[in-house]
Amino acid sequence: MRIEVLKEDKNELKLKVYGEGHTLMNMLREKLAEKADFVAYRKEHPLDDFVVFLVRTKKGSPRAVIKKAVKELIKEWEALKL
Repeated sequence: MRIEVLKEDKNELKLKVYGEGHTLMNMLREKLAEKADFVAYRKEHPLDDFVVFLVRTKKGSPRAVIKKAVKELIKEWEALKL
């Protein structure tokens, strides 16, 4: 997975994420909805190999919020191991 930063400021982070689709983006969006002020992603065309992901926070760094959400998702998935 390759990630390109399209826009970054104090409370907003806009990323272009290559090689991922709705499955991962929906999980991440749902987890971030608990922590961020606004979160959304867009896949403009079904044949595109990227999605644009946007996170806005009222306080705290969007990067830190994303990192925390990813760590939580990893922990949840590791708990599913049989």
